[in-house]
Amino acid sequence: MKPIMFLIATVLAFVIIQSCKKDSTKNNVAKTNNEAIVGTWENPQIYPSATGRSQVYIFNQDGTFESKFAVIDPVNNQIVGYTYKSTGKYALTSNQLVFSNVTGYSIKDNGTTPVPESQLVNVGQLGANTFSIGFTTKKDSLSMLINCPPNADCTGITWFQKK
Repeated sequence: MKPIMFLIATVLAFVIIQSCKKDSTKNNVAKTNNEAIVGTWENPQIYPSATGRSQVYIFNQDGTFESKFAVIDPVNNQIVGYTYKSTGKYALTSNQLVFSNVTGYSIKDNGTTPVPESQLVNVGQLGANTFSIGFTTKKDSLSMLINCPPNADCTGITWFQKK
């Protein structure tokens, strides 16, 4: 009877150890995915010196993000103020970026004059968005394409450069 109990205990211990190894591998994959996107990304298609606008995403290691739309003085290339901001959580898989718990902030009373970031007002929770994403091999450029529902008018691919 003792050899059977020893065999069962050994098999059970092996299964538990193997399942722990798989979990740690999954966690390492998630960390690796997040590490690729963590940092500040600016949209180079919006040339601040020419258009006076800039869009930036800031992705944090803890799975939170912030997106800002700034107005830039084209003469001195300084931020004049902001028109929109959103904050929330993100999850990254191999080629999908999902935003959730997104809160939007905008200019009071739908104004158009840029304001300091602290004066943007909370406009409430926004819907979750899913983007198809891609990185260059150097991981210094990020492409984002919103997964657009049928019959919707969505933006095409947007490129961001790591700052």
